[in-house]
Amino acid sequence: MVFFRDQKINISKYKVLYRSIGNIQCSHFDNEKIFFNKKGFNHLVRKGKNWRPLIEQNRRLSLLKYCKSIISGEYISVEHRIIKKKNKIIHFWAFKSCIDDIYMKLIIRQTNKGPKQFFGIFPIKH
Repeated sequence: MVFFRDQKINISKYKVLYRSIGNIQCSHFDNEKIFFNKKGFNHLVRKGKNWRPLIEQNRRLSLLKYCKSIISGEYISVEHRIIKKKNKIIHFWAFKSCIDDIYMKLIIRQTNKGPKQFFGIFPIKH
């Protein structure tokens, strides 16, 4: 059980970092603010209602330090995808980046015409 307690401490540490971000102006969207809310953090450690494997949680959480750089303009490309669900139109933007020799994608989500929100970051293979 020590392992799970240690992970809880680890998540708490990253939650403090995440909350300190608040929002970041995004060069891709003419400096529109990207908000870092509870949904974005929860998506780092969960997929739906299920917890992600601990290794996956740690991988994603360790990339949080790169969010400001990527959103501020340090990215290679941006992919845009639209999903229609019931009465909602959901936009997803995937910002591909390479910083410190780590390739990653950062996801921004917008539901209908609401605010753009951070939705995740994860490593990718090059």
